[in-house]
Amino acid sequence: MNSRGPRPVLLYDGDCAFCSSSVRFAERRLDPSGWEAVPFQFADLDALAAFTDGQVSPYRAEHEVLWITPARRVYGGAQAVARLLLRTRRPGWSLLGAAMTVPPLSVLAAGVYRLVAANRDRMPGGTPTCALPPAARAAARARQAPAGAASAVGAASASAGAASASAEKPDVTEE
Repeated sequence: MNSRGPRPVLLYDGDCAFCSSSVRFAERRLDPSGWEAVPFQFADLDALAAFTDGQVSPYRAEHEVLWITPARRVYGGAQAVARLLLRTRRPGWSLLGAAMTVPPLSVLAAGVYRLVAANRDRMPGGTPTCALPPAARAAARARQAPAGAASAVGAASASAGAASASAEKPDVTEE
């Protein structure tokens, strides 16, 4: 937890190279001290579902980026991106985020988000794996892992367990 209190959490698909690249871009260009990015694969989705009164689900986390506030509000897809942009201290990005929340731009933003999400394997930073359903991506990742990666997978599982333990009390604040 930071000294300013809990922060919103951006929950994204850590198996998707395009999604991970987009989050790294946001961490470099936007002020990441006001929010935290967490791959849904390392989050305790049951605890987040309980925290948000069922607004977070594995299905939803697999199909759209989620912005979760400490006030238990959950925004998905384009509105999650808008909330992230609103959270930054950079005026141009904040203005874009604000524009994405009002009709008709919110409708346009949702359409663009769905178009990008459906074609994320073709986007810069995307890979063919991004087009696969989540279960198939995990299987493909396991097939591509080198022989010595089993211990790394175990270590990642242990750190994921620690991450999901901290997800029981999400470190989030209202926008």
